[in-house]
Amino acid sequence: MNDRKTYIRKDVDSKEMKKAIMFVSCFFSLLKAEKLYPSGHKMLILAIERFYSQLKDIVAQEQKISLRIFDNSLYFQNLPLDTAKIPEITIFLEKLHERYIRRIVFNTGTNMNDINALMTLLNTDPENISPEGGPNGILEKNGAQNIKIIEYYNKDRRSINQERLSSLTNSSIFQFLTDDSKSSLSSEQAYSIYELLKETPLICSLIKTASQDQGLKQTSKLSENANILEIVKKIKAAIEKHNISEKTEIKSILHDIIASNSEKDFFDLVFEHPDDEIINYTNVSASVIDKLGPQKTAEFMTQKIAESDGNSKVVTRTKTIINKLFKDRQEMLNFLPTFTDTLQKNIPSESKAKQVINDICSSIDPEYSLEMDTELSLGFVSDNEPADILKGLNVLKTVHLVKETMAKRINSFDQALGYFAVLEEFIEEENETKKFIKMLDKLIAQIKILFEQNNTEQLAKIMFFLFNLISETKKIKPEHKKIVLESLATLPLPVLEGLITKTLYLPKEQDIKTAFKQLFYLFPSNLMTLLINYFIFIETSSKGPMLREIIINNYKTGDLKFDAELGKAPLSQIMRLLDLLQDINSDDTLPFLWEITLLENLGIAKKSLKLIASKRSEEALPFLLKAVDISNIPLRITAIECLGLYNTPKVCSILVDISQGKISMTDSLSENIDIRMAALRSLELLDKAQAKKIFNNVMGKKRFFFIPTEPKILRVFAAERLKKLS
Repeated sequence: MNDRKTYIRKDVDSKEMKKAIMFVSCFFSLLKAEKLYPSGHKMLILAIERFYSQLKDIVAQEQKISLRIFDNSLYFQNLPLDTAKIPEITIFLEKLHERYIRRIVFNTGTNMNDINALMTLLNTDPENISPEGGPNGILEKNGAQNIKIIEYYNKDRRSINQERLSSLTNSSIFQFLTDDSKSSLSSEQAYSIYELLKETPLICSLIKTASQDQGLKQTSKLSENANILEIVKKIKAAIEKHNISEKTEIKSILHDIIASNSEKDFFDLVFEHPDDEIINYTNVSASVIDKLGPQKTAEFMTQKIAESDGNSKVVTRTKTIINKLFKDRQEMLNFLPTFTDTLQKNIPSESKAKQVINDICSSIDPEYSLEMDTELSLGFVSDNEPADILKGLNVLKTVHLVKETMAKRINSFDQALGYFAVLEEFIEEENETKKFIKMLDKLIAQIKILFEQNNTEQLAKIMFFLFNLISETKKIKPEHKKIVLESLATLPLPVLEGLITKTLYLPKEQDIKTAFKQLFYLFPSNLMTLLINYFIFIETSSKGPMLREIIINNYKTGDLKFDAELGKAPLSQIMRLLDLLQDINSDDTLPFLWEITLLENLGIAKKSLKLIASKRSEEALPFLLKAVDISNIPLRITAIECLGLYNTPKVCSILVDISQGKISMTDSLSENIDIRMAALRSLELLDKAQAKKIFNNVMGKKRFFFIPTEPKILRVFAAERLKKLS
């Protein structure tokens, strides 16, 4: 059996990790391009080709590639990837969870058609996954043959083979599950049960049947749910004993088995056994909200409390469960209104319901109270009435936790129901900085959500509101304006990049320019950098001229930064950059022009050097002087010719020395002549008298026996120049 073992690597090879990061980065770039660009767009095709190239290289070495979820982390093969270094992982994990995907396997032979099918799956709305046959069903419908999905259990579309289940109840595996005296399995039996674990609906039914069998035979004094957990422990021990599976895989499988019980049974398992070894090992508590939803979870919780008549032990257990379900405070705040509503319906006694709510919430926030219960209910009554919500929130000024909870609830409203009316009214009137920041945080969070939803219309509304809020200084305090700008600066770059793309493709040119005017006001520190990079490295010719105009008209000193190495950029991108730099009247361009000057393409290098010279600034001159000493002779000659634009004593002195041949620039006679002629042309522009003197020296300089010292071509050149100067 040992040949079946796989292990997570403890010693992570840096080359393997680099390969993993490169692969997922290409994959995430493809997902981003899918969102930004329509089908057939040049940039989308490029993203697909890059990912396909990366995929082919790795599959050629390793036969298959696995991307999988475990313990809310993403693994490439057996390497865990750091969410802090790759922030996109978090959003990707949510996308997989919503679509029941636990693992994506790219096999040898994966082609472009397979990749397109996978993109179709990942872009399918979560609610349509089950009706269309689940993840693998969608892949098959779209012609994928070499990409496979390992799924989470989804009861809506699975059926159990009753004949096979009946057969298994007569097997040695069933005897092992039901007989406490049987504590071990042979390696072959253990492997059989391991294979069976992959058929989640079947093994789940078998375990439940085994638990009921123990109850009927009275071989166990435990409840049915407790028996289920004990049986799962036996399975875990048998698999681990024979080292059949890596720990991360068995943990995921056992998690699915518990989560695949009926909603009520699943909740009871978690609620009644919060400290059980298997419950904690699989961390299945964290899946309760995902599986049941907030409303159903609240119903099951409040039923437990109501059935116990508010028993303190049950209330205490409810607190424990809530703390396990919601590690994030904001998620708990989302849940609290639903829980409160449901509890008040299930407990007829208003005073007892209030007591339970206060007891549960006091462990979360000591400031919580329900002193204004009647007025508070306004916030819960009508989601369709923004006026009632506003009134309810105004009443809640002294009720810290519930006010925050209600604000979170408002965040989930459809925009058409007055969401903006609520937040805009509050944030414009709020003078207290702490409260202003809380409301602003909600708006910033909404921007991220709308971006993920590709909701361009509502995203534009928020941006327009914020622009008006801070551009009209009478609306808010100056320090609040600064806070708004600082908060906007924290938005992830993909959000701002998405705004740029969506703005550029607005139907009217004037709308585009107006929108960018607002964006420059909202993002003064990093918008220009992104626009310049967009123009150089992404944008196609259709929007290029207008984008170029926007950049030039809005450029300010310090804005020029690039996200890529110019030396590795294609020729077309370098040409776009030069086209842009020649119209940006700033010395900020000099370091980048110099970098281009050092590129191998002589034509581009000369053009860049001439742009440096055209600045005619003190900052530009040192770059030209460095170019005079460059090894490339044609480029050196261009630099010497460009010195004719700089009438300084230092430049004139250098040109005189080069013209007279005092500085040996190269071992080649013909190249030296070309260099001296270039220096003389530049000197003639700066100091005609000095140039004329050197021309005469060239003409009259003789060796012994009256043989001319200077080469004939230089003498002819000097004669022509003297004739023009006379």
